[in-house]
Amino acid sequence: MLALAPVLLTGCGGVAVTPLVPDMPKPLIVQFPADVGVHYADDFRGYVHKEERWGSKWQVALGASHVKLIDRVMNMAFRHFEPVGEAKSPQPNQLLDLVIEPHIERYSFITPRDSGGDFFAVTIKYRLDVYAPDGRLADTLNFTGYGGAPAAGLSTAKPLIAATQAAMRDAAAKFLVQFPEQKVAHRLRAGEPLVEENAPAQVAAADSQDAQETPRTEEVRIEAVPIVDVPEDETAGAKQEEKNADKPPAPAETPKETPKEEAKEEAKTEKEGKEEKEEETGEKTGEKNKENNEEKKEDKKEDSGARSQEQKNQPMTSAVHGPATAPRAPIGAAK
Repeated sequence: MLALAPVLLTGCGGVAVTPLVPDMPKPLIVQFPADVGVHYADDFRGYVHKEERWGSKWQVALGASHVKLIDRVMNMAFRHFEPVGEAKSPQPNQLLDLVIEPHIERYSFITPRDSGGDFFAVTIKYRLDVYAPDGRLADTLNFTGYGGAPAAGLSTAKPLIAATQAAMRDAAAKFLVQFPEQKVAHRLRAGEPLVEENAPAQVAAADSQDAQETPRTEEVRIEAVPIVDVPEDETAGAKQEEKNADKPPAPAETPKETPKEEAKEEAKTEKEGKEEKEEETGEKTGEKNKENNEEKKEDKKEDSGARSQEQKNQPMTSAVHGPATAPRAPIGAAK
């Protein structure tokens, strides 16, 4: 479990917290065969992060808890560890193999109000300057701890403390696992000097503005969880999918018909052809009949005209009175 720290509420709704050292299980590692000294500068021992956000003042005291954390991690990582008063000058104890000087480069956090979520997230960036026993800079190691914690009702201090402790524990685990693979560790293991005799002198990076208020900028990006590398096989699969997505889709293949379906299709085609032939024949027969009917109508018309003319030329007859007679002469007309 994570030990919670004292919480101090400052004026105007501000929050000031002092996270304690997080609980750490005993790591399943083999101690590195080296005698190490650690120098804690005054600004590291008294490191306090300050900023104002959403009209409130935030203050996180990290120095004291980090001194205890690094003491615990060095005892886990190396065969022998002891604090030293200086790192950049030759060590009185010539038995030391190297001296480490830790720095907190940046502390950043986000709240649920910042992210629109329901969690707190913390990022702590560290720099470790590694010196040879004669005081020359041999290497600089940079790594980052990430931590997150769910929001707890109206409280802001407790989840911020929990997220900070998670980030501290994450950074400690990374150092324990990754230090044996660093170049300086390979030199120690091989019994080689940490700095070559004729190598140009290196200068450590400028110390961060410790114990001063850090302005919050939009460019600061906070990551709530450690970065997980994607395995190569998954990466290759994703690249192949992207490549396939760029290609135009292949035309769909027409399914092959079975012999039974082919025979059925041929019969259907033959039937349709026969129907078309019958329609053409019917159209021709209809046209021929139409012509014959028109000829018959013309002949009938001519016959009717001839008969009408004959009837005009013949005397009118009556079925009752018989043929019409010549008109009688008027009465009294001379004979």
